[in-house]
Amino acid sequence: MTALDRIREAQRILACAHAEALPQHSQRYRRVVRSGKRAAVILGMAILAGAATLSPALALPATHLTVQILNADDIYQGYKTVVVSAVDNAGNVDTTYSGTVHFTCTDRFAVLPSDGVLDENTGTGGFGVTLNLSGHQTIKVADTAHPNISGSAGVDVSVNGSPSYLKIEAPLVAIVNQPWSCIVDVFGQYGNGTTEEIFGIDILASDPNAIIPDSHEEMGPGFFDVIFTTLGKQSVTAYSTDPMFSVSSDTIDVDVLPEGSATHYALSTSSPATAGVPFNVAVKAIDDNGNVVPGYSGFVHFTATDLQSVLPADTQLINGTGSFSTTLKTAGPQKIRAMDIAHHGISTLLTVNVAPGNAASLKVEAPASVTAGTAFYAQVKAFDAFNNAATGYGGTIHLTSTDGQAMLPADFTLTNGTKQISAKLKTAGTQTITATDTVDTGLAATTGNISVGAIASKLVITAATTAVAGSPLTFTVTAKDASGNTATSYTGTAHFTSTDTNAILPSDAVLVNGVGTFNVTLKTATTVTITATDTVTNTIKGSSGGIVVSAAPASQFTVTAPASTTSGAAFYVTVTAKDAYGNLAKGYTGTVHFTSTDPLAVLSANVTLVNGIKQVSVKLKTPGSKTVTATDTVDGSITGSSPTIAVN
Repeated sequence: MTALDRIREAQRILACAHAEALPQHSQRYRRVVRSGKRAAVILGMAILAGAATLSPALALPATHLTVQILNADDIYQGYKTVVVSAVDNAGNVDTTYSGTVHFTCTDRFAVLPSDGVLDENTGTGGFGVTLNLSGHQTIKVADTAHPNISGSAGVDVSVNGSPSYLKIEAPLVAIVNQPWSCIVDVFGQYGNGTTEEIFGIDILASDPNAIIPDSHEEMGPGFFDVIFTTLGKQSVTAYSTDPMFSVSSDTIDVDVLPEGSATHYALSTSSPATAGVPFNVAVKAIDDNGNVVPGYSGFVHFTATDLQSVLPADTQLINGTGSFSTTLKTAGPQKIRAMDIAHHGISTLLTVNVAPGNAASLKVEAPASVTAGTAFYAQVKAFDAFNNAATGYGGTIHLTSTDGQAMLPADFTLTNGTKQISAKLKTAGTQTITATDTVDTGLAATTGNISVGAIASKLVITAATTAVAGSPLTFTVTAKDASGNTATSYTGTAHFTSTDTNAILPSDAVLVNGVGTFNVTLKTATTVTITATDTVTNTIKGSSGGIVVSAAPASQFTVTAPASTTSGAAFYVTVTAKDAYGNLAKGYTGTVHFTSTDPLAVLSANVTLVNGIKQVSVKLKTPGSKTVTATDTVDGSITGSSPTIAVN
């Protein structure tokens, strides 16, 4: 099946539920969803196949994730196919990404995939997500080890179901003998809308003398005005009278207060809020007409969405008003609630925008491992004393590293408390990067340990500068990167050659932790080199320096003479000492004795050679084919004869 076929098959499966208008909880719907999960795998395979056509050679290590919802346009389909890719800042897919991704969603009822990994060859993966809550939902994916490597996508969903329960929306405080209004609405499972309407909603009150309107017999939500005649805690229950559906009822408690009582609070503040800086919140007890109730003397209890907040103790209002010192520490929109201790329905929320404080610390985030000489991204962030991003920080940052060869950017400032920088580390091993404020040097931070690995770009051969022909020579091959680090992870196979065509070279071999030691036997007395080359990537190679090879001890003579001569005429014979490999044995110091197949020959007396060579005068007298032989006077195995000489 081709990638296009996979996509078409997946689209067909995912369209089934919507095309057949299936009820969300029917058996057929569940079968289609199971098929949809299979479709997610199919689509993921197709995306992976397509991703392979991208150009990963340009990609730097991943800085974020991209999240694509393939069937986002189908708002009535809760099952979504999500494709996640690890990319760098330029949008290139990082095919080396090996992190684990975790899913979260604004839909608290969503069925999310387990933590997973992306395809090891393409940096992309396909997953299935089932959304159960109608409305705009956001799916977020983040690296489990590096949460800043993340991404998200939004989608609109409308997954309405059958009527499931009623919900009363109303104030929790009522004034005796005055209308109290409530709305009763109908919801499907998970709080979604419904695909069908119910007929008939009725309410009951615990106040036996309450004035309750007639039942709501129309479709849609019910609107009711109840008049309580009894002070104190009362309850109101809404229930369905439609026999077609099993719909859960809803009950709320209401505080019924005397006429003229406060029904809610009004909260205000005139000071801008900064994290950690106290400010005042004014509280007023208000009646239904918006007037302050001077006789109110209830106790106020405060809560806040900021878990770091410092709130006032429970306090009694005086003449219906009060001002209280409050400290919020978490930046962003925060909510403060003031609530009457005795009558919880008397309460109000105040939203306060909290600005971050001055920078109190820095943080430097970098990958746990990088490749020596390869650029990677790091994040420098400023925080206030309460761990809020110090968006107003205007200081200048200077970077240093334990790697003396590191390539770091020039001093820089942050934008909204953060800055992404590109850096290169060149020295293999464990390194760190430190960010320091150029004025306040106490404001500094250091990354965690960064493991710097080396990728082999060359082979380096270390060998002696001299050798003796025929004697083994030990040399070392080391795989190194462009910065000179040993590439301990190199697993390539090295092939050996030499400028000495007679050399005995080692067989192809794999280095261990980037290093290998080998023997070579050189045979030609001259200056030679040895070369090692990766058998797959021939650009990964290296050669030794020149090795001066000297001859081995003499093991033979060569005797040169003219091809013919005249009987009794003198001619010259040259004797050369050579080693077993034919190299001139300049160091030979023995004595040479001459003989001939001509018994009448006039031969030179015994001689010593000069730098392994000697020319002597000879006379042959007996006509015919004759030879001259030179032999060491001590070691008779060192000998040699001339070619045949024709004596005329």
